[in-house]
Amino acid sequence: MEAGDEAARQALQIKIAELRELEACERGLAIAYRRRAWSRRKLGRLDARQIERIALRHFEHAALLHGRVTVLGGQASGDADEAWVSGSDAAALRRAETHSLAVYHDHLTDLDEPSAHLIELFILPDHEEARAALGDEPEPPSAPR
Repeated sequence: MEAGDEAARQALQIKIAELRELEACERGLAIAYRRRAWSRRKLGRLDARQIERIALRHFEHAALLHGRVTVLGGQASGDADEAWVSGSDAAALRRAETHSLAVYHDHLTDLDEPSAHLIELFILPDHEEARAALGDEPEPPSAPR
């Protein structure tokens, strides 16, 4: 194998690893939203149905990224990375959405053009919409149980 071929193979493996990590993070964020939806507690002005819709979008993002990993010849894992999501209250999810936007913007130039285009068209707008839907208001305290 020539040095150029090896370098191209390594670059592709890095892109696949980045997409795999983004996929796991999307799935982790979806799980955090779903957990909140199942609690039946409102999230700011969002009810359980609206929260579940956001969760489904994040699961769809994970599926899109999973597809890109597969197209590029990688093995998508189906793992979920929730460690970076610090909770399921409005402030934590707003921070997660803001962080997601920053990470995607940082990775756009590292990825192949079709993956970057997919992220720009479908994933970034949904993260921006979810962040806006969470609003800036602090969440009211939970009622005692």
